[in-house]
Amino acid sequence: MKLLERLKVKNKENKNLKKKIFITILMTIPFISMMLVISFRHVAIPTNEEILEDVKNMKNYESIVEYKIMNDRGSYTDKTKVIFSEKYGTRIDFGEEITKIYKDDYIKMIYNKKKEKYEVNRELDKFYTLATMREIFNNPIISVEEGKDEWGDLEYLKVNFELIFNNNHLDKATLYINKFKKEPMLIKIYDNEGKERVKIEYREFLKTNKDLEEYFKID
Repeated sequence: MKLLERLKVKNKENKNLKKKIFITILMTIPFISMMLVISFRHVAIPTNEEILEDVKNMKNYESIVEYKIMNDRGSYTDKTKVIFSEKYGTRIDFGEEITKIYKDDYIKMIYNKKKEKYEVNRELDKFYTLATMREIFNNPIISVEEGKDEWGDLEYLKVNFELIFNNNHLDKATLYINKFKKEPMLIKIYDNEGKERVKIEYREFLKTNKDLEEYFKID
């Protein structure tokens, strides 16, 4: 009888132990699930800082870029194709008429129809290369804001810069970045009174891993 009672007690203890283990597992599952979700979210959804670093450090890309320049007398538009290579520089095609290749210390001007070429000092034109991420990010960042398209699912970052030009008409700039694609959409430039003076719009933006040397070979 005593042996039977001891077996009953032991069985009861085993049942209680299993019950405690089961309850512990049930309590642990939500915590583990939450940690997995947080970890996965961090991997799947980059932070704003990571997006900015990716955009800032893009090595090779090309885009149709439209510059709308506004002043007190009206506005005019330059439609261009911008090609950026970390290795070779920046090329901007102004239609079929003019091609400019920007190097660190000079600009090669090519008048395609006239078949004329010459070089000018890099300091003579720092405006058009503001469309490249390397140039815009050379300016101090004032603030970064998040935004969302009111009528769609587009989420973007607004990066506000203080421009280091000695020009009252080019005082501050705001870069709009598509968070999902991690690419620029638009730059707005303001004068020292807060009036919009320039709008730079990107279309058909394409990042590439191929070598772009062919675009910078000018005989």
